[in-house]
Amino acid sequence: MKKVLSITLALVLILGVFSGCGKSETPPADEPKEAATEETTEEAKEEAKEPEIPVDESIVGHPLTVGKHSMVITGFSLIKSYDDQPCLKITYDFTNNSDKGVSPFMEVSFKGFQNGIETDSFVISDDLDLGMAQKEIKPEVTIENCQTAMILASMDPVEIELSEFISFSDNSIKFTVNPTNL
Repeated sequence: MKKVLSITLALVLILGVFSGCGKSETPPADEPKEAATEETTEEAKEEAKEPEIPVDESIVGHPLTVGKHSMVITGFSLIKSYDDQPCLKITYDFTNNSDKGVSPFMEVSFKGFQNGIETDSFVISDDLDLGMAQKEIKPEVTIENCQTAMILASMDPVEIELSEFISFSDNSIKFTVNPTNL
């Protein structure tokens, strides 16, 4: 009897977790629907055009120091997640300058913001290989082609803060990437 009760409770728990993971396809009823004419749409497009923000060229290909480590961001690209959301992929090389073995993903943090709101950083995609950044590397060794990504809420510019993963300081390297230019 205890075994059947345990299995039943486990199934209810699993179903409860998965039921909260879906997203609704219908908009909430309290949101007003806007009727747009062609003229207002064209005017809105003209007003929405902002100056192009290119990828910060001072970041790509140049050595950066993050805590005890050095790294070089080698590129940015757009990918799609499994649920077809646009994502910004960041590729980098990482050099361990500490006196012990470390994994890059436990040493550096990429935090993105769009319109002042933090982006989601849990990305599952066929175009993303998180494995290189999870490998432990010995002191004075460089590992190439580490990757991370963040889910984009829109194609607005992304302000990225690069810092130590665990730190009591506010030191970070800040740069902006415009996904529309990739």
